[in-house]
Amino acid sequence: MKLSRILLLSLISLAVGITAILYSEMPPPTAKPILQPKLPFTDFVYGVGTVEPHGRSVRLNPNTTGIIKKMWVQVGEIVPQGTPLFQVDDAQLLTQLNVTEKALELKQKKLNSAQHSYNFIQDLNGTAPEALPKKELISTRDALKEAQAELAMAMSEREAAEERIQLTIIKAPFQAQILSINCRVGQNSDACLSNGVIELGDSTHNLRVNIDEFDVYRFKPNSKAVAVVQGHPKLSIPLVFDHLEPALKPKTQLSSKTTERTDTRVLQAVYRIESSQTFPVYVGQRFDVYIQSQAPSDEK
Repeated sequence: MKLSRILLLSLISLAVGITAILYSEMPPPTAKPILQPKLPFTDFVYGVGTVEPHGRSVRLNPNTTGIIKKMWVQVGEIVPQGTPLFQVDDAQLLTQLNVTEKALELKQKKLNSAQHSYNFIQDLNGTAPEALPKKELISTRDALKEAQAELAMAMSEREAAEERIQLTIIKAPFQAQILSINCRVGQNSDACLSNGVIELGDSTHNLRVNIDEFDVYRFKPNSKAVAVVQGHPKLSIPLVFDHLEPALKPKTQLSSKTTERTDTRVLQAVYRIESSQTFPVYVGQRFDVYIQSQAPSDEK
């Protein structure tokens, strides 16, 4: 029994020793290489860009407050200019429109009657002018003009009622993206006056690029530029120069590299992002930006 235990312990020790020898002879694991982007230009200025909206956001409220009747859009949706967004309750305005249409019908009947009377008097005056008092002719003519004026006013009132109904439908003033919806169907628009019933933003994006002050002299605003998704070098977007903010600012976006100087100032160039990208772009996203430049003549 004791001999079997000693033999078992010996076998275990031998197995552990062989495992340790084999493990020590294994090659060390190699680190997965970091993908490097294929640089688009031989000479370039490098910067870090942050996505921002192309224009400021717009908060929309109805022309007249009321209960939200319809909501046709959703958050994140991109809508063309003139697209109906939402509508406030128009029940009272529809009642007013119905009243103006009834009044218009009555005025039309009055005009038809006045026109018939005037035509009759005119015919009578043509066949027997001595039998018709001149006062009667003038009276029927004045009645016709009055009926015509009343009909024109009734038509104007109906058009005004229709326009008021159209004003209950709020449409997109420009091509935009729905940033937020702050009122729901059935809620009074008064509750959303401060934030707006709907908040719109430009459907396009800009890329604000920080260029190190030590590279400013090599930067040319209208040079070709490409933005590369950080960590995904195969994903890139061509950029179009928009404008330059000529005042240098303290660098606030740090990369946490040990060689980075925290007291560096940057020049900010703003580019428009082309809309042909095959991947989503979000506000606040950061890109590596390469701007074509010429090799400095004084460098060797």
